[in-house]
Amino acid sequence: MATPTSNLRIFPAPDQLCRAAAAQIALMISGHQGQRFRLALSGGRTPELLYRILATEYAAAIPWGKVELFWGDERYVPHDHPASNAAMVQRSLLDHINIPANQVHPIPTGAGNPASDAAAYQQTLQACAETEGELLRFDLLLLGMGDDGHTASLFPGGDWLAERAAWAVASRAPVPPHGRITLTFPMLNAAHHTMILVTGEAKQQVLQKIFANPTAAASRYPIAMIDPQGEVHWLVDSAAWPEAAHR
Repeated sequence: MATPTSNLRIFPAPDQLCRAAAAQIALMISGHQGQRFRLALSGGRTPELLYRILATEYAAAIPWGKVELFWGDERYVPHDHPASNAAMVQRSLLDHINIPANQVHPIPTGAGNPASDAAAYQQTLQACAETEGELLRFDLLLLGMGDDGHTASLFPGGDWLAERAAWAVASRAPVPPHGRITLTFPMLNAAHHTMILVTGEAKQQVLQKIFANPTAAASRYPIAMIDPQGEVHWLVDSAAWPEAAHR
């Protein structure tokens, strides 16, 4: 995994990090030359703050009509469940912007079988790909990182880490809700741009190991297996940055 410090930005607090991320996302969308800007969303508390900023401060500035939204992962609960990533994005972003409904592609969770819904989402992704048979490449992929080094719903130790054929698979989380659907590394690593948002003191140890030795870290932490074809941007708050512990 490439972790160039030139693509690392450190912020005093999560709100400043999210404001910087929102400004960068708005600039990327507005300057995009293609017909569609394909944005893959992340779940979690930090992205929710980011989406609220996009919905309030950039609702009119961003040309939402050319944005196409996807999800990197989902908890296997109904879309109106409090733990649902789709529900979080709905209340923090979608309820406040003007985006065509047919350009919003949440991960389905209604079949009663995560593997079946993962396969259905792969079909959605394939239908949205520019070239039949080739991976859908997101213009921007948003990711977070858990205290255990997981990203999306790619948790340490699962068979899903080695998946190279499927674009989306069922996975399991060590905490409830345990059932998950996640995009796989081939999909995540195909993105043109990747933005990784990391906040909180609990992330210090994992970040230190990733930046010190990415190759060794990849054997323990799924986030270190992110090796994008495109550019990766790390946005980290000072609480999460290892050097903060030595100040």
